[in-house]
Amino acid sequence: MDRRNNPSHGYRAVHIIAEIAGKPIEIQVRSSLQHLWAELSEKSSDVIDPSIKYGGGPESWRNFLTKSSTMTAAYEGFEKIYFETVALTEVVDAAHESLKKAHENRKKEVAELSEQRLLDYEVQEMKEELEDWKRMLERFEQEDREMRVERERLRKVSTDPLTGAITQLDELKRQKQ
Repeated sequence: MDRRNNPSHGYRAVHIIAEIAGKPIEIQVRSSLQHLWAELSEKSSDVIDPSIKYGGGPESWRNFLTKSSTMTAAYEGFEKIYFETVALTEVVDAAHESLKKAHENRKKEVAELSEQRLLDYEVQEMKEELEDWKRMLERFEQEDREMRVERERLRKVSTDPLTGAITQLDELKRQKQ
C-alpha cells in the first residue's frame, strides 16, 4: 500500500507485504523525513495523547502534524525533481566537458587563423562564438550551484520544525516523569 500520495493522518510510507516461511511480514519503506515525521507522531502519541496517531488529540497538534506532513511531501517532490535533474546533469556534464575541449580547440584555431590574416570579420565571428560558449558554460555552472544551495535550504526548512518538536516532546516527557 502506498501512503505517500494518500497519507493516513499525515503518515506517509510504502507498505510492502512479503511472505517468509509462509507468514506475512509488513515492511515499511520511508524516507528519512518520513521517518522523522513518524517519530514525531509516535512521541506526540506517547506524550500528548495516544489518539493523535489516528486523527485525535488537540486540534493545534493535529494541524501541526498535517502541515509538517504536507511540507515533507513538498520537499520530497522538489528532491525528486532535483535528483532527476542530477541524472540529466551527468549527461550534460559529459557534453559540458566536450564543449570545454571544443572551446579550447576553437581558441587555438582562432589564434592560428588570426596569424594567417583571415578577414577581420571572420576572426571576430569566431571570437563572438567563443564568448557565447563561455557564457553558456558559466550560466550552467551558476544554475547548478544555485540548485544545490536551494535543496539544502529546503531540507533544513523541512527538518528543523520536526526535530524542534521532537526536542520539545522529549522535554515534556522528562517534566512529566
